[in-house]
Amino acid sequence: MPAAASAAPLYEQYNLTPVLGSFSEIKGYQALARSCGKNLPAFLHFNSRMNRLGLGSIEAQELFSHMDMLAGLNIKCVMSHFACADEADHELNEVQFTVFSDLASHFPDAQKSLCNSSGAFLGDKYHFDLVRAGMAIYGLNPTPDAPNPMRPVVSLQVPVIRTRIVYPGAVVGYSATYRFEKETPLATVSAGYADGLSWSLENKGALYFKGYKCPVRGRISMDLTTVDLSSVPPNDRPKPGEYMEVLGPNQSADDLARASGTIGYEVLTHLGQRYERHYLNQA
Repeated sequence: MPAAASAAPLYEQYNLTPVLGSFSEIKGYQALARSCGKNLPAFLHFNSRMNRLGLGSIEAQELFSHMDMLAGLNIKCVMSHFACADEADHELNEVQFTVFSDLASHFPDAQKSLCNSSGAFLGDKYHFDLVRAGMAIYGLNPTPDAPNPMRPVVSLQVPVIRTRIVYPGAVVGYSATYRFEKETPLATVSAGYADGLSWSLENKGALYFKGYKCPVRGRISMDLTTVDLSSVPPNDRPKPGEYMEVLGPNQSADDLARASGTIGYEVLTHLGQRYERHYLNQA
């Protein structure tokens, strides 16, 4: 979140609290505080060996020697971020905990926050005051070496727009990367890589219909994907206008990610804007 004075209306209107992770961001937010004529709340971000964002060790020592550098700011929380929390035994987890604990000790009145989704499952001692869950909120597995403790919250169905029968020797899709050895029923659905179905799912991903797995055949097109309906009993096969499952009870975002050679985060963030979205409030 930018700390420039030009952002003042947004901070005031929406009661926003920025995370500050550099001296330039601190100075910019102090200028905003002066223009508002009052102390402003902020989170302070320290680098604890991830080396992505946050004040580094030299900057931290300079700050601790001159705490007046935070004049005009009400530091509500100090934070850092785990790099390897999804690997419970990774040595960096304990290193980051020790480094952060030392940094946070300079702010006894502020809350402390280190854990992301995976960090929340490392143990109570890592929790401090605040846990900043991300992937877990969306039902992705924050403990990849164990069963998913979260419930999925995203489902995705796409419509069938054409069915057909192909015969031995037939091919499907761009570059004819799949050739059929037998008579095969197919369905083409209205979704492709423009909608977040990875191009890498060529000939190895799957959709589902009534619980039956329907493998992707051929390449994923921009707007279209073709699947094999051989596993579906003839009387149960989908017709144009019916929907097939991309994400749901038979295939989680993490499952689709494994088939795509990526992570569940990428699957969910790549879902396109062309889907009709329905938000359900379920207890």
